[in-house]
Amino acid sequence: MPQLLWLVTGYSTGFGAEFSKQILQGGDKASATARKVDSLNELKGPGAAVLQLDVTAPIIELKAKIEAAVGIYGRVDVLVSNAGYVQLGAVEDLGDNLVKTFVAETASLGYIRTLYIHPGHFRTEVTKHEKHTAILERKDSEKYQPMYDRMASFADQLHGSQQGDVRKAVELTLDLVQGEGKMEGREIPSQMWMGSDGYAVVKAKCEEVLEVLGEWEEAIKGTKFEGLEGKAS
Repeated sequence: MPQLLWLVTGYSTGFGAEFSKQILQGGDKASATARKVDSLNELKGPGAAVLQLDVTAPIIELKAKIEAAVGIYGRVDVLVSNAGYVQLGAVEDLGDNLVKTFVAETASLGYIRTLYIHPGHFRTEVTKHEKHTAILERKDSEKYQPMYDRMASFADQLHGSQQGDVRKAVELTLDLVQGEGKMEGREIPSQMWMGSDGYAVVKAKCEEVLEVLGEWEEAIKGTKFEGLEGKAS
């Protein structure tokens, strides 16, 4: 297929680093971003363009960064919206920071195709002790301390033992985008789940929903207006 031009946010570790590596190895071009541009120096040799970008910056700054990214190669074919950070805690403690975890839907524009990846637990630095400890210490209330302690303990136990292989997940994602490998001959889905643990959780939830629908079908459908029996239900 034609060479694609990628923009990968949050390069420095985990999925972002693996995306940039495989994109370049496959012959495509990439612009990689991170909050600290020094962490991108190793990409300059392999041929990637590098940009400093903080996705929580004001919108006017983000627009300028996007224009700069497009200007490097003249276009961006694929955006990997990978940048993020660990967000743990109760809503009361997170406050305005909670808003930063949400993104806008773009598929409705028609000319932009979106693919949502829902990963299970993958072996990255996201559960590293230093990351979640610093966050859980910046809380405003004490009433959730037992919950925070359990979350920290879970992250410590999980770190380094996650079932998911980042390299394999990135390979599958590239296949989905490029229509090659495991994707060949299939229609690109709007969303994809990755990881055996993620598969098990989603499958169990779907089966639970179907069971409830089956048990309550008559009652659920019975909430419509009277006199609509002849119309689609």
